[in-house]
This record gives sequence, C-alpha cells and structure tokens, in this order.
Amino acid sequence: MKKLVKLATFILAVSIAFSTLFTGCGNGENNTDSKKTIFNVALSGDIKAVDPAFGYDRNTNAVVLQVTEGLFYYDVNNKIVPRLAKSYKVVNPTTYVYEIRNDVNFSDGTPLTVDDVVFSLNRYKDPSTASEVAWMFANVTSITKTGDWEVTVKLSKPDALWEQTLATTAGHIYSKKYYEEHKSNFGKPDGGILGTGPFVFKKWVTGSEIDLEKNTKYWDKSANIAIDKIVYKIIPDSTTRVKALTSGQVDYLSNAPIDQLDQLKASQNINVSKVNSFTINFIAFNTEREPFNDVNVRKAIYYSIDSNSIVSNIFKDTTILSNSLPINDAIVSTEKDLWSSYIRNAPDYKYNIDKAKEYLSKSSVPNGFKFTLIVNDEPAYYSTALLLQQALKQINIDVTVQKVTWSENSSYQFGSRFDKDGKRDYDALLTRWTADFPDADGNLTPLYKSANKGKGGSNSAAYTNAEVDKLLDEQSSATDKGERAKLQHQILNILSDEVPYAIISYPQTIFAINKNIKYTFGASWLYNIFFKDFEFEDN
Repeated sequence: MKKLVKLATFILAVSIAFSTLFTGCGNGENNTDSKKTIFNVALSGDIKAVDPAFGYDRNTNAVVLQVTEGLFYYDVNNKIVPRLAKSYKVVNPTTYVYEIRNDVNFSDGTPLTVDDVVFSLNRYKDPSTASEVAWMFANVTSITKTGDWEVTVKLSKPDALWEQTLATTAGHIYSKKYYEEHKSNFGKPDGGILGTGPFVFKKWVTGSEIDLEKNTKYWDKSANIAIDKIVYKIIPDSTTRVKALTSGQVDYLSNAPIDQLDQLKASQNINVSKVNSFTINFIAFNTEREPFNDVNVRKAIYYSIDSNSIVSNIFKDTTILSNSLPINDAIVSTEKDLWSSYIRNAPDYKYNIDKAKEYLSKSSVPNGFKFTLIVNDEPAYYSTALLLQQALKQINIDVTVQKVTWSENSSYQFGSRFDKDGKRDYDALLTRWTADFPDADGNLTPLYKSANKGKGGSNSAAYTNAEVDKLLDEQSSATDKGERAKLQHQILNILSDEVPYAIISYPQTIFAINKNIKYTFGASWLYNIFFKDFEFEDN
C-alpha cells in the first residue's frame, strides 16, 4: 500500500511545520482516502470565509491561497511574478494595462475570462462587499475590460504600492458566474467558491474542520502536486495543537509556543529553519499624553531596554536584534544596495543605563514618574514587559504592567479605545506589527502618518509630524524607485531621532518540517505558502 506523507508547516509570527510518514489504512479515513496523500493542518482558529475578499489573516489565507490564484504572486525572494496575468505595462503613472492568460480554467473546467478578472477586482473595491483588502484599492478609479484578454486599471494619482496589490489576495480571481449563482452563501460553508487553484473546496464544518481536494483539472500542467487532500483541523489551544502534532494527529501546526521549540528541534525527523519577516516588535509611546510627548523621556526608556537579553533569553533567538529603524533587510525588495548601506549605518539605542539617566535628567520628569504598560498575553511579550519593569526601576520609573488578551490589545493598537478628550486611552503599548508588502512603506505610513492615529488607525503612538506626513505623501506617489528610497531615508532619519516607537527586534518566522519534505519558505509567507509546491523524498 502506498506510503502517505504528512506535513507540518507554520502560519503565525512564530509557526511550526512538522511531518511524519504513515501507511494508508489508519487515521480514521475511509478506504478511498487511505490511498491518498493527505495533508493535515492545525489552525489556531476558524477562517473568516473561503473568499479572497477576506483573505487577510494567516488562518484564512492558509485555505484561500490553495483554492484561488492571483494575477501575480510573490516568489521566495519577494519578487512579483505573473500567474493569471501574462504581463503588464505602465502606460503612465496612473494607468496600468494587464494581459490575462488565455489558457486558464476553473476547477469545474470552465475557462477563465477577462470578465471574471474585472468582476473579482471590482468586488474587492466595492464598499458594500466590506472586503478587508478594499483599502488597497483606495486610489483606483476604474477597472475595465479593454480587450478580449486585456484589463486596464486607472488610478486617481500615482501609487507606488499598487504594483504590490495584485500579488496579494486582493489580486485573486474567482468565477463571476459561480458568485452570481451563490451570492447569498458565497464563501460560506454551504456555498464555497470556484477558483483556478490547485485545490478545490469540499467541506467546512465551522469551528471544526475544512477539507480541500486536489484539482484534477488544474490548468498549470507543469505542477507536480503531491498532495491529494488537505484537512484543516481547528484547534484554538496552543498546547493542544502541539500535542496533536507530536502525537501524529495533525501534520501542520499553527502558532507553536516559543517555549516548546526546543522539543521540536530535538526530533531527528525535523529540520528547523528561520526566515526573516516583515514584523517588528516595539513599544508604542502615546505621544499625545504626558510625559511621552517629551522625546527625552522616550529616549530614556529606549536606552533602558536590554534588547540582547530579550532576544536571547525570552524569544530564544527567534527574533533579530534591531536598530532604531522600523524596517529590516527582509522588507526591502528594490534598490537593495542603497538600502543595505543605509540600514547598516542606522543609529541604535543599545542598552545603556547611564545614557538613560542622562536623558531622563534632561526631561520634564527628571525625578522619574509612573506609567502603565499594556501588553498582550503571549508569554514572551509578557516576560518582556516584566523585564522592562525591572530595568526602569534603575532610573526611578515605576511601571504597572497590564496584561490583556490579543483582542483587547488590538482594540488599543488599532484605535478603538479613546479617553474623554478623544485621544488614545493608554500610556504605552508593547506589541508588534507586520507589513502587508515587501516595501518599507508597509511599516511607515500605517505607523507614522498622523491621519492614522484616530479611530481604526494603526498609528498607535498617536504620532504627528507635518514634515513626516509631507514626505510620506511624496514617497507614496514617487515613480522613480531610487528617489523614493531616498525620501524614505529622510523619513527614517526623523523617526530615528524622535523615536515615537522603541523598536526592540525583528521577529523571524520559524519553520520546522520533516527532513523528507522540501520547500523553500520566503518572507512574504502570508501570501506565498503554496502546498502544491511541496516536494517529498523517500526515506
């Protein structure tokens, strides 16, 4: 009987892949399934929909990326590569023309048409859809069919990030006809979706399981798909997920706790690798609240952070020591030489209690003060907050650590909690942020533009700087990549001096995968983990 390969990979900021070999009669599958290669995935929570319009989180994308495909995709080096689009040209800074492939079919055998492309993209843009990727279309004025295999997109103004959009789930295409026939339940458990991807949606039991099967009519004949069936098992508790993995009940683990990494590394059957990410760990100072409106206070705290200890002892070297920049090499996809030199020479705020005391003495509170630091309930982040609490005692700053759930953390971070004066209702926040694109602006505009400090905004430092706002607008519409990088450097120079955020480290994505499984993971993993490309080797 055929040997079955079971995998594991990871999806969250620290995720794990694991895999075991087993023979085909077990695992509770019927006789037909027992002859197939079945890939069992443990998700940390249910998906939002089988619909790219809501493909904006790790669990949902783990499913959506297998069923639908985009006009483009990110390769392992974060380069944008055509998929359903054959090519594109920039007619002028606000007009993009796309040639669509004429040899693609949906999983039911019906051909992909330009009408499907135009419909899918316009649905993301339509406010009534309430798509989580709609903001990527903010500068789009029209998406129209301009030829049998041609689509033209017009923008209201130049948008340097537009070329990235169609490599995310915002560029994924599905059948217009299927949507219109299933409008009331499209993307839901009883409605599903019809895409062009290598796998087909079969079943979704909410809160329990999602099943996909190999697309036997997949258009890309060069694909050598080893997996016949994917079973996603929803297991919210992280310890239970780890036990399910180590016992062989599942093959793919989401959100493995850092304190259990050593256990997985010890296995002789697993290869563990690290990939840099677009994520940053930081403290957001509420710059609209005293004394955090004083840059000397912010610098005093920054110099009190023992980032080396945090990286080595708390995060177990699953995160990289940062300088003062909210970006690292992983997020840079163009002008790499220019960026490499700039990043290498950027200022930092290495742990130095003497400097911390010096800056506090120059501040508005030279004798110290009290504040509350909000932190999510992940053990590594909470431990970091406790370490900082002890360190700040050395400069007479008394910190109350307030531990909250991730949901509560998000309500603070994304502008849902305000005081009676309409300002963010916290002193400081220890959290993380992940950029949507391999581009420095994936961290810059969301975190630093003053327009994003209000309700629903991601500027959790409530930072306002007119010069930074001006430069952010200029770089967002710059068409020359070199000039754009220089504008971003000007922004970063200001931010490194004003430190509205104390950047602590750059988390890595951790992959642990069976030594017989071959797959190269990239930093754009939210949008580019494709199970169809997993390769298997015999023992």
